[in-house]
Amino acid sequence: MRISLHDITEVILAEVLLALTSETGKFSTFTLKSIRWGWKQLQLSCFQFCMAPLISSFTKQIVIRDRKESLVYPLLVLVQWERRILTSQASITEILVLGTFLLMSFSGMRFGDIQRMMLHRWQYDSSTLRGLAWRTKTCASGVPWGIQCSC
Repeated sequence: MRISLHDITEVILAEVLLALTSETGKFSTFTLKSIRWGWKQLQLSCFQFCMAPLISSFTKQIVIRDRKESLVYPLLVLVQWERRILTSQASITEILVLGTFLLMSFSGMRFGDIQRMMLHRWQYDSSTLRGLAWRTKTCASGVPWGIQCSC
């Protein structure tokens, strides 16, 4: 890049960081972290601009990408779970585990959210089962949930 470390400025350092950005537009924070480490620990005065607002803006870039979501279960799997629960050969453990999976599937809750529910607070009437998860992955104050029941 033919850059002298003695003549480096904030703008030149920003251009270097832009040049090191990958083809997909993704910035690697490891480069900036290593420059900042060298400035702090080794007292390299050539990197005195590494804490400047222009350089710090590289760490605040938001890269838009698809969020990884879990795959949905095929309807056949859900039907087989229900069938297994209704058979006389199903043990109590199987009923509890498969019932929990069905509850998670139909209510849209995660496994960790199911663990944060109080069973004595569930409300059941002839057509719905409702409850409150006192804490979830995305909300610390609790999330109500419910499923539609049918016979």
